[in-house]
Amino acid sequence: MYRFEKLIGWQRAMDLVVEVYRATKSFPADERFGLTSQIRRASTSIALNIAEGCAARSRKEFAQFLSVSLRSQYELAAAIRIALRLAYLDQPGFDELDKRTAEVGRLVQGLSDSIGGEGRSISDAPLDPEVEADVSALSSILIRP
Repeated sequence: MYRFEKLIGWQRAMDLVVEVYRATKSFPADERFGLTSQIRRASTSIALNIAEGCAARSRKEFAQFLSVSLRSQYELAAAIRIALRLAYLDQPGFDELDKRTAEVGRLVQGLSDSIGGEGRSISDAPLDPEVEADVSALSSILIRP
């Protein structure tokens, strides 16, 4: 098992990707390379950057990947609002995706905060291979046993 698989934020991000793919399946065919693709890429970027960050060699590097993940979460939030305005999503479908998107954002932000993320001075020191490199040791709240 990879370390990132233990993170609740990554697990929820993966659930979100599945929901996004299901929801966008019914989008118009002419949006296949437009909004559909953008929404799908934003959702997958969240999970992929969490996973890639787990291979970071320092807190600062890990925080950078989490920052990208958060920016993708905001992109997704904006994109699903566009889909709602264009009536590609109905209100209940939007509400569910928006709720899940916000939840993932809170989890990623919590993980970022736990390592000293955005807006803080973050050490370039290597992650301690015994504790910090094992992401499960970062926060019992954010990680499923």
